[in-house]
Amino acid sequence: VFGTDLNSGEHLVATTASGGKGVFVVQTPADLRIDGILTSVDRATVQQDRDWYIDVVIENAGESDLQIKFDSLSTDLNFSTSNDFSLTRPTELAGGGNILSGGAIDTLHYVVAKTGSVSGNCVVTAVVSAEELNSTRLLATDSSMNGVEANVVIEEAALLEILALTPMQNPVTINQARSWVIEMRVRNSGGSDVTLKPDSVGGSSVNIPAGSGFVIENPSELKTGGNRLAGGEVGLLDFVVSTTGSVTPGKHVITGSIAGEEDNSGRLLNAVKDVSTSTDSVIFQAKPVPSYVQGSIEPVVLSSGAGFSFECSVASTGSYYSTLHLDRSSTSIKFGDADGDTFTAYTSPLSDTLLEASSQATLRFEPTIVDTSIATGTYYPLLYLHGIENGNPFYSVVPVFPDSVVIEEAPQLSINEIMIPQSVTESQERDWKIKVVLQNNGEASVKLDLDPSETNVSIILVGVGDRTSEYAITYPSSLAASGNDTLIGGMVDTLIYTVTKTGTTTGTALVHAKVKGIDVNSSEVLYDDTYNGGWSNMAVQTPGSPRITETVAERDSVTSGQSTPWSIVVELCNEGESALTLLPDSAEVYYNGGSALSFVKPVAFTEGGLTLNGSECKHILFTVSPTPVIPEGKDIVLNARIVLIENNSLDVRSFDTGKAGTGQSTIRVQKRAAVRIASVANGASRSPFVNVGQRFPVVFTLENTGEAQADSVSVKLTASNGSSVEDTVITIVGMKGSSTLVDSFTVTAASAVGTDLFTSSIVRAVDANSGEDTLVDMLPSVDDTAEAVIQRPAVLVVTSVEPSQGEVNAGQTADWTVRVNMINSGEAPVVLQPPNRENIAFSISGDALNDYLVIEPDTLASGKSSLELIAGESDAFIYTVSTTGSDTGIVNLTSSVKWNDANDPLRGTLVSSSDTTVHVKEPSGLRITSIVSDAPNNDKIPNTSIVDLNQSFNIYVTVGNTGGDDIDSVSVRLVSDGASTIETVGEPFKYIQSNNQVVFTFRITAGGTPGTEILSASIDYAVSVNTGETVTPAEAIESVEYVDIQTPVSLLLNSSITDPRGAMDDTLSAGQTFVVSAAVVNNGEASCDQSGEVSLVLPAGVTLADTEEPLTRQFTVGQTLSWSLIAD
Repeated sequence: VFGTDLNSGEHLVATTASGGKGVFVVQTPADLRIDGILTSVDRATVQQDRDWYIDVVIENAGESDLQIKFDSLSTDLNFSTSNDFSLTRPTELAGGGNILSGGAIDTLHYVVAKTGSVSGNCVVTAVVSAEELNSTRLLATDSSMNGVEANVVIEEAALLEILALTPMQNPVTINQARSWVIEMRVRNSGGSDVTLKPDSVGGSSVNIPAGSGFVIENPSELKTGGNRLAGGEVGLLDFVVSTTGSVTPGKHVITGSIAGEEDNSGRLLNAVKDVSTSTDSVIFQAKPVPSYVQGSIEPVVLSSGAGFSFECSVASTGSYYSTLHLDRSSTSIKFGDADGDTFTAYTSPLSDTLLEASSQATLRFEPTIVDTSIATGTYYPLLYLHGIENGNPFYSVVPVFPDSVVIEEAPQLSINEIMIPQSVTESQERDWKIKVVLQNNGEASVKLDLDPSETNVSIILVGVGDRTSEYAITYPSSLAASGNDTLIGGMVDTLIYTVTKTGTTTGTALVHAKVKGIDVNSSEVLYDDTYNGGWSNMAVQTPGSPRITETVAERDSVTSGQSTPWSIVVELCNEGESALTLLPDSAEVYYNGGSALSFVKPVAFTEGGLTLNGSECKHILFTVSPTPVIPEGKDIVLNARIVLIENNSLDVRSFDTGKAGTGQSTIRVQKRAAVRIASVANGASRSPFVNVGQRFPVVFTLENTGEAQADSVSVKLTASNGSSVEDTVITIVGMKGSSTLVDSFTVTAASAVGTDLFTSSIVRAVDANSGEDTLVDMLPSVDDTAEAVIQRPAVLVVTSVEPSQGEVNAGQTADWTVRVNMINSGEAPVVLQPPNRENIAFSISGDALNDYLVIEPDTLASGKSSLELIAGESDAFIYTVSTTGSDTGIVNLTSSVKWNDANDPLRGTLVSSSDTTVHVKEPSGLRITSIVSDAPNNDKIPNTSIVDLNQSFNIYVTVGNTGGDDIDSVSVRLVSDGASTIETVGEPFKYIQSNNQVVFTFRITAGGTPGTEILSASIDYAVSVNTGETVTPAEAIESVEYVDIQTPVSLLLNSSITDPRGAMDDTLSAGQTFVVSAAVVNNGEASCDQSGEVSLVLPAGVTLADTEEPLTRQFTVGQTLSWSLIAD
């Protein structure tokens, strides 16, 4: 410390060379960083008031401590979408307080109490400011400058909307037993996800307000599964109406509500369609009650033993009834006699099946013979109606009342049956037959009149009329069996009409017959026809029209030349009405323009059989094997050609996709897979070196240079010198064409040092398309070996820990060192972790001592730049102890060295340690406790002696020893910064016992020049009796005496007559009283005490005015003394 004496202007210097030094740590500057910004949510809703959190992870990468500034101007978050986020800002670090120590990582925890009002991808960045405590330097960091940010999608609020309430059955029959579904179509028209609450507890429902007794069951989830509905997404919910209640017929509104919870905010949502807003409805109808239309049944007169086709009508008279769909196979007309003989006929394909509200349906029944066992007479038939109304099964028995039918004995000539094919093709030129079966029920013969005008057939198209003229018909000239025109009694014979060309009108054709005959006995003319019953019907169809709609391979790709079969499925549809019959032997598949495929011919449709009815689609399966050889691979077009025979006309019909240009598909014929080992490498961290017994990977690279995928690629690894491979064969499940794959074997190195060679090879591979292991090419390896050099593991031994001093004083600030000697006694290199002050630990009796200040070294003692020790190499870390702790005794000093095995990182961080002891003693406590002067004038100012020029006096310097050891050879030096001389009085070296003190005496002779001098005392030398080492004294309590050297006192007395004014000229009058005053002046620098006196000597003729007043009085320098006198 430099200074200047204010009195003398002399320059002064004070140093800590003899004690009083301090210790401080020089730290690297604080380095404030933002390591990360973490959000508790990925999504939030605009204006959301559910809290979510943002954590800003900050780090002080330097050593100096930082004080974080928490005001929002210094430390805050920034949001890219809007600045109206409501935040609860932190007031301290998550770990507590506002100090971020050097090397520390902590968190700023923000609570977003309300989300901003603008949607979109919100980028969150942070600005953090702090003050470095050491320097008060301000630091600030902006995460956006370093790319540290978080992203939160701010979504528009969710909005539930019921788009539609759709009855999946419409109309519905009142009180029907069958359950039905109302589908609710819900949309989230907002942006945030919603979790629906479709259960009734959540407030969701579907209702039919106009009805009663309805039971509607809520769904548990969406039809697609789950209950989450993303923004803009539409979901479907099925509400099951398990009980249909009562309601008036007609259209009735459907209402509904759906509840949900917004995932982001927890906000409850509800959408409602009530009576005032819903436009969705369902029609309710009554179950139909069909009734017979009086007078509609035909025929009403029947001949026993003859065949008849009944026709009648039923009606649904109300507009509120549901539509009835009758089942032709179950709906019938029945009647019978008392003996149980029954007539039953079922509706034919020509019968109406639809009975709508307020309409009629005509029922036409199949031609059926009236059995001769049924007694003749009058009967009242019953209609047995079976069907479905609104999806519900229906059954009803309707009497044909009041109408009836009469059965009579059959006439002698009757048409029993008309035999025709079920269907023919329009304009068909192939002949077909109409066979009219006749019976003579009498005994007499009947001669037939075969003139076409009398005996003929007619063809009537339902809904069109008579179209017989369109047909070319060859009429018969005789009966088929007898060969003549006479039908003898009791016989049955047939008239055969040959149709050589079919008409052009399609539809359902009714074939009628009329016959005329003459009783050969009576010449009575006999007639019969089928216009009142007994006709037959057939379908006149459009031609069969085959079309291949698609030719699909079962897989997307096959391998060139594979023998494993694969399938092609051809979908064939008949777009006409006439049935077709497949010709399997003529069916074929080929590729491109006509290249042949080897395939197994089909035997039938996959659905079974060879017939393809009109408007029907079926499938044909072709099995292909082998695949064409296309070495470089190619996309080929698959074609099919199918040949069929039309059943009606026997005309050939076919379809070829190659010619039509439709119904084709493609398949990829791939180039064969080709696999090889591209490389094998030792994957150890210090390849090729590994430790004995070390587990390490051997990495291989596998290539498929072909196109087809290779499956089950088995790769083998062998070792040459004792290392073990955990899985000697690794199987790759699948490897696509033109791909590279990297995998590894886990190897345990051999137990002996040396070199091991690893060789990899492909054992087997299977073509993925075919499953064949002969279709994969095994290419020569590019590089199939790797080497491992096996060494003994690294072993770091701390050979010794050596303190530079065996004994130190508690609290000592003089540096001493600890040398940690170590050696790598293994073979693998040792990688030392950087030394840290925490690697040196101090303790007494197991209790840790934490008040030592240790400075770690920057490098190894050898000075080498790396921290790696090769096999057998020795080196050391030298730590500096700059401050010794305060505890005394034998202190255990433990040194730990953290290190890693360079060969085997999986050994982790290893620690080697050793310890030693150091004796920490009480400090000597040697210091100057006081400095005292015996100069007479030394008590006016502390530690200041006021003396005259060249005055001699003594200085006494007291030295104390408060420590635990005796101190010998203590020498004290006293110096002046001026001209005063100093002489040591007595022995200059003294012995001071523990907890004792001695006094050193110095004789001072002040200088001959006035001024101020400083006498400074210091302990020049001292030796500890215990350690024999030089003792560093502690800071002195007081070690300076100031000397104020002044000139001696020089007194001057001045006196005069001071009153009255007229006497001041020394002229007096007799008897006059006057005053004499005297004052003493000190012309020297030294002070004068109060012991001096001034005496007044009176001349003759002068007396004291006050005779009691003394003539001798004490004086004070500078003060005036006065006497009153009288001149005689």
